[in-house]
Amino acid sequence: ISREPSAAKLMEAARWNDSLARLGAPGVFPKGVYCYRSHEEADEAWLSAAVDRVVATVISRRDA
Repeated sequence: ISREPSAAKLMEAARWNDSLARLGAPGVFPKGVYCYRSHEEADEAWLSAAVDRVVATVISRRDA
């Protein structure tokens, strides 16, 4: 949300959205059922999995 919308900010938001969508691809979370006590706990698990995915991607590209 911005008080001053612009095409550049729209493009930046679209790139961010695309990045998040790619993280949601298969392989981010191990298959299974997850139960969390709070939204904060679920958010922490998602962020941890996302960071692990990014690190694995960077390592695989570095080693290629």
